[in-house]
Amino acid sequence: MPKIHKKFVWLNVRGVTPSMYETMLDIDQVNDEIHFGLHVINHYNFPVTFIFSSGKKYEIVVENRMGEKVYNSSEGMFYIQALQEVTIKQNEQKSWKKTWEFNQLPKGIYVAHAKIMPTIIKPNQTNMEQLQISKTFEIK
Repeated sequence: MPKIHKKFVWLNVRGVTPSMYETMLDIDQVNDEIHFGLHVINHYNFPVTFIFSSGKKYEIVVENRMGEKVYNSSEGMFYIQALQEVTIKQNEQKSWKKTWEFNQLPKGIYVAHAKIMPTIIKPNQTNMEQLQISKTFEIK
C-alpha cells in the first residue's frame, strides 16, 4: 500500500501565515546621489491593505562602518496627518522611491536600513519584521 503524504499549512491565531511579504531594497549611486527603491510584494493569496496614519510610509536610515547615522529619510520632513490606505493585491508589488543627495561623505561601505511603516495591516497581520530590510552598499 503506498504511503500518503499530507501537507499541512499552520495558521497563526489570527488566521494568517507568517512571512508572506517580500521586502526588497535597490540602491544605486549616480554621481553625488543615492537612489533608493523600496519594494514590497504580497505573497498572500488575498489582497492586503496597509493603513498609514500620516504621509510617512517608510523610513530609510544609513549608517557608516562605526554604526553612526549619516542619513535619515524622515529627518527634517513634515508629513500630512491623515489616514491613507494602500491595497496590494495577491502577487502585486508596491514601490517607493527616494533620492538622497549626499555631500562630502567619504567613500566607503555603508548600511541602509529600510522599513515600511503602516500603523494597521488588514487583515490582521502583526509581524512587522517582514517589512524591514538592511543592505550594505559602497559609496564610490
